[in-house]
Amino acid sequence: MKKASNPLFLIFLLQVFFSGFSQAQNLESLISKTKLYQVSYPFEKVFLHTDKPHYFLNDTIWIKAYGTLQKDDQLIYNTPTVPVYVELIDNQSKRKVSQIILKMEKGIGRGDITLPSGLSAGMYTLRAYSTWMRNFEPEVFFHQAIYIGELGKVSSGAAPPQNDFELMLFPEGGDLVDGISTAIGFKAIGQNGKGIQVRGHIIDSKKDTLGNFSSSHLGIGSFTFIPRKGEKYEVVATAGGNQKRIGFPEIKDKGYVLNVNSSFTADQLEIYIKSNITEKETLHLMALSKGAILFTQTFEGGAAMKKFTLNKADFKSGIIQFSLLDRMGNPFAERLVFLKPEEKSLVKFISSKTSYAPNETVRMEIQVKDAFGKPVQGNFSLSATDGIQVHYPSHSQNISTYMDLSSELKGEIEQPAFYFDATNPTAAKDLDNLLLTQGWRRFDWSHLDKLEKEREHFFDFGINLAGRVLPEGRRGITEPKFLTLIVNQKDHPLVYDGQTDDKGYFSFQGLDFEDSTSIYIQVFTVNKNRKNNPIQVKPNDVEFFEKNRLDISLKNSDLLTIDGSEYEFKEYWMEVKQADLMMQQFLKNQMVELEEVTVQSSQIQRKSDIRAIQYQDNPDFTLLVTPEEWVFQNVFQLIRGRFPGVTVSGDVFSINPPPTVTIRGGAPGGSQNRGALFLLDGMPVQTSMAAVIMVPDIERIDLLRSMSKAMIFGPDGAGGVINIFTKRGNPQADQLSKTPKMDSNATLNKTGFAPVRQFYTPPKYIENVGPRIPDYRSTIYWNPEITTDKNGKAVVEFPLTDGKTQVEIRLEGLSIEGKPVSGTYSFKVQ
Repeated sequence: MKKASNPLFLIFLLQVFFSGFSQAQNLESLISKTKLYQVSYPFEKVFLHTDKPHYFLNDTIWIKAYGTLQKDDQLIYNTPTVPVYVELIDNQSKRKVSQIILKMEKGIGRGDITLPSGLSAGMYTLRAYSTWMRNFEPEVFFHQAIYIGELGKVSSGAAPPQNDFELMLFPEGGDLVDGISTAIGFKAIGQNGKGIQVRGHIIDSKKDTLGNFSSSHLGIGSFTFIPRKGEKYEVVATAGGNQKRIGFPEIKDKGYVLNVNSSFTADQLEIYIKSNITEKETLHLMALSKGAILFTQTFEGGAAMKKFTLNKADFKSGIIQFSLLDRMGNPFAERLVFLKPEEKSLVKFISSKTSYAPNETVRMEIQVKDAFGKPVQGNFSLSATDGIQVHYPSHSQNISTYMDLSSELKGEIEQPAFYFDATNPTAAKDLDNLLLTQGWRRFDWSHLDKLEKEREHFFDFGINLAGRVLPEGRRGITEPKFLTLIVNQKDHPLVYDGQTDDKGYFSFQGLDFEDSTSIYIQVFTVNKNRKNNPIQVKPNDVEFFEKNRLDISLKNSDLLTIDGSEYEFKEYWMEVKQADLMMQQFLKNQMVELEEVTVQSSQIQRKSDIRAIQYQDNPDFTLLVTPEEWVFQNVFQLIRGRFPGVTVSGDVFSINPPPTVTIRGGAPGGSQNRGALFLLDGMPVQTSMAAVIMVPDIERIDLLRSMSKAMIFGPDGAGGVINIFTKRGNPQADQLSKTPKMDSNATLNKTGFAPVRQFYTPPKYIENVGPRIPDYRSTIYWNPEITTDKNGKAVVEFPLTDGKTQVEIRLEGLSIEGKPVSGTYSFKVQ
């Protein structure tokens, strides 16, 4: 006879089954969400290599941008972002004083910022970001502190006295738990935010000393301690001659402590999970690197200690985040470690000479190889600076420290290169202490909540422009409108066609134009009787949408090295300043001479316009454009019938092809046999360019009809010359005139990509035609276009200045695999 089944036992089995199934589902869901997050929110980084760390007034900041994208744990990709926004922020006023847009191509961008005149000496922050980066915290933006000041000064002055300091304690894993031995990281910072050496001891409520400690580097260190619940502990710390007492963090009754020994052996690391919880529960141990899950282990808690031994070879180089999670995926404890199984590439500079004479030409070979001697191909930038005028902070940031360390952590890291210095025997331990005290930024488990929301920002593949065509009077917009967008570029117009939705909203994506320019938009609707002939809509207004402004974020303004170089090299600085005064006086004389030139005409006396210098500002006819002429749609309508002997043939509203303008007495030639030659502010342009200039933007139009005046333009001037003067092109205008709104169109001044300028390098041979201003440029050479060949080699050549100094060379860049490479070199000029 069979026994009846025990219903309580069956219920227990079902509970165990469904509990295990639920736990497996939760872990699987967590892993799945983490992988989905990495794909949905790939991590983008932007690094700016500048020609030097600090600048002088009226200087130029030369920039090379490197952008990477991490969307899996296998490869580093070039960022797909095209526009990267670079801003120069005044730390004192917290306002942007300059901004440019770099055009990225295959993860590389180039540009420069000319410092505005009248800038005050002080601390500034260079900030760079993309639209995609706005999905994350502002800390992911690139920030660099720079000092801008007068010649001879490379910092804001003497360091303020450290009358106070702050000491912070960071239990390993996050919590102190009763009776469990815990590593506690500490960090002491002075009033200027920089690390300050500290020593101290721990006392209990009976004033008994339980242990001593001292910092190893920049106020950072660690010690081991066993806390007891109910006891009150204090730290008595001394730094900078001052002493203070600091309370301990909260001590929990029950909990877990996560301890990682990354230096267990050269090939292995050990993980200890300590606990005073006796109840059994399912726990998960996970390891992430660059957002990817590299290791998972599910085990049963309740033991006093659980140990895992892991092989370092199973992990990639860089920061590893170990997380201890409960069965639902909630974190109990987290710990960061840095593993370096992969050695960095080595840069070698080979020159035929160890020292040079002033004005000599340097020819140098660059070799880049990995740790195994294999050649490294890549894209790099190089700066050569005057070592007396330019001073790099000790162990300053480079592309390697930024990509591998600074961009992965919260807060600012002082002297980041210190932790990668191969000559520093304590670098690994100091780096481990740094990670005990530095908050995690790259990934937080709360970031998974973003998967439940729509993304706010996307990758930009050009400059975007969005807006809305407003309703016509009381009637709402009931059908799409056709749009023509004209970007008023200097050499040729850019014309884009588009269409609104049924509510009037429109968006132009991926625009590609340079500099600040005017954008002209026209709105059309379809003529139902003639579908192929759209008609322009008269009463429409257009509004443009701008992105929300970002809050100002700054870099610590005390990161630059303070030294006495101005006094140590007093005679040299006197020569540098004298050369600068000579240059400033030369430029001032040039400006005065230009302003005093005048031209006498038969009717008026006025200052000569440099835009008409070819014909001595003496045209055959001149038309001054007044508000009465603003009703004309373009320059062809304007000049038709206004100048004697001028004939406009063809459709005056057509851009391709534009109408032809012929002038009596001139041959029907001109550029490409299109009639008269058109000039824009004195520079030849295509006729199609003249077609998109708005009449309210025009100041005046000059006509050259006689061969004696037009002949200076050669064969292109045979058909006569029409010179269009714009208000914004007038060098004597105090400010730009605002363009009035015209029916059925709208105008917007928009900033495009920064033009790529070439760094000036003096020619090898200079003719002796007069007094010569000594050359003491602080940036001797800047080359953002260095690529190594299949042998890992490249060659650079540049002339030196008059300075008898030490030349400092910095190379930064990425290999074709996206790995950071940096190198330094120096030599004397005697």
